[in-house]
Amino acid sequence: MTRWGAVLPLTAALILPVHAAPPPGETRRPAGTEHVQVNLVLIDLVARDRRDRPVSGLRSDDLEVLIDNEEVDPADIESFEEVCGADTAHEAPARAPASIRAESIAPAGSAAPRNIVLYFDFQQLTVAGRGLSLEAAREFVMSRGGPPDRVMIVAFRRELRLLQGFTADRALLLEALAALQSDNSSAAEDPIEMWQDLAEVSGKQCTVDRDCPQRISAARAFAGAEKVKARRSLQSMLDLLPMLSGMKGRKALVLFTDVLRAEPGAQFFRLGYVWPALPEFDLTDDLLRLTREANASGVSFYTVHASGLDDNTHEPFREARGTGFTLGQKPGPFKPQPDILEVDRVDNAPSYDAIRAGRDSALALQSMLAIETGGRALQRTNDLGAVLDAARQDLACYYLIGYRHLGPADGGRHGIEIQLKPGARRQRGDVTLRYRPYFHDISASGRLEQAFSSALRAPELFRGLPVSVEAFVLAPRPAGHGVLVKTSVPLSSFFLAAVSSSTLEG
Repeated sequence: MTRWGAVLPLTAALILPVHAAPPPGETRRPAGTEHVQVNLVLIDLVARDRRDRPVSGLRSDDLEVLIDNEEVDPADIESFEEVCGADTAHEAPARAPASIRAESIAPAGSAAPRNIVLYFDFQQLTVAGRGLSLEAAREFVMSRGGPPDRVMIVAFRRELRLLQGFTADRALLLEALAALQSDNSSAAEDPIEMWQDLAEVSGKQCTVDRDCPQRISAARAFAGAEKVKARRSLQSMLDLLPMLSGMKGRKALVLFTDVLRAEPGAQFFRLGYVWPALPEFDLTDDLLRLTREANASGVSFYTVHASGLDDNTHEPFREARGTGFTLGQKPGPFKPQPDILEVDRVDNAPSYDAIRAGRDSALALQSMLAIETGGRALQRTNDLGAVLDAARQDLACYYLIGYRHLGPADGGRHGIEIQLKPGARRQRGDVTLRYRPYFHDISASGRLEQAFSSALRAPELFRGLPVSVEAFVLAPRPAGHGVLVKTSVPLSSFFLAAVSSSTLEG
C-alpha cells in the first residue's frame, strides 16, 4: 500500500495544473453549479391502423412528442428512423387472433433483424404450462424461425441459464428446445405442492365472525416462501436486461409463466378473508425496478398465461362450491364482496375463489410488465403461440425516435406521450400508437454499474465475451511481488451511445 500511495501524489500533481486555468474563451464553472448531462433517449414506437395493421411512412413532423406533459422542441429530436423490413410485405402471422393479425405490411425503411428472447421461468410454471410453453416455442421456430428472426433461449429455475444465444439457425434453436423438453429437472414441483399448502391453510378453523388468525399465520408462512422465489425470478430477468442493452432497436422478451404473482401468496390470504394480500407481500416496487431497466435497455415484455384457459391449477377445485360451502359476504370492517365462499364446516378442499385470486394476481403481473414496457399481454387464450406472433409483428415494423434529454442524470422518472398532429390524423385516420410510457434519466456510470452487477450475478450470460489478459510485475512487497493485470476487450463488445454530436458514452 505504501508503494501505491507514492504514485497517487504524482498523479494528482500532473492533473491539477491542467484544471488550474480554464482554456481560452471558456470561463471557470462557478461553485455550486449543477452538472447537466445530455442523454440520448431512444423511444421505439409501434403504429397500427384500426385493423391493427402496421402503419408505415410516418415522418418526424407528423408526431407530437411530450415529455412530462411539455412538448419537445423539434431540434431536440436528433434522429427519426423507420425500421420496417422489406421481407415483411403481405405477411400475416399464422396463429395470431384477428385482433393482432397483419394483412399487409408495407415495405419501407431499413431492414433490421427481429430480436426475440424466449424466457422460460420453470420455477414459476405448472407442469401443464411448461409443456404448452415449450410446444408453442417449437412450433414458432418451425414455422417462423429463420432470417431475419434472431432468437435467444433463456431458462431459469435455480439459476439463469443461457441455452442458446441469438441465432437465426433453426436447427440450433430446435436442438435447445428439445433439450429442455427432455430435461425433467426443469419441471418445478412447487406449483404441485401449492395444492397441498392450500389444503393445509383451509383446514385451519375460523370463528363464526371469520376471524382466522391460524389461517393467516399459515398463509404468512407459505406466502413468505413464495415471495422469496418470486423475487429471485424477477432478479434473474433484471440481470439479463443489461446484456440486451447494447443491441440497437426494439427487443422482445417473451415471458412464459403462470404462477409468478404480483402479490405472492394471494391465494392463501384469500382463504383467511384477507384481500388484497398484506402490503409486505406486494411486489410492485420490484416490478417497477424491472420495467425501469427494461425501458433503459430497449426491451418490451410480451407475456402469456402459460396454462391457457385450461389452467390445470383449477382442476382439483372445480367442485369446491359443493357440500360444505355456501356463498356469502364478508362482514365486519371488510368491504362486502358477494362472491366469497363461507365455510359451514371444516373442509380440506381449498376454495375455488382462492385459486382464482392467485390466478388474477398472476395475470396482473403479466399485464403490468407488458403495459409498462410497451409490449403486449395475451390472456384468456389456449393459443400460446399468438404471443410470439404478436412480438414478431411488432418488431417487423416500428419507429425509433432519438430524443436529446437535458437533465442532471439523477435517475428521475419522466413521462412520455406521443400523438399524431391534427393534419396527420386527418390524413391517416384512426392510428393507435404504442410506446414505453416513461424513461429514467440514468447516468452513464449508473448504466455501467448495473451492467457490472448483472455480470457478477449471472456470469453465464457473458461467457462469449472475448478478453485477453496481460500481467505486469511491480516492485517487490513484503508478502511478494505486486501484480498489475491489464485486460483488453474488443470495442465491438461494448455499447456506445451518442450523447452529443461529438461524444460517445457507454
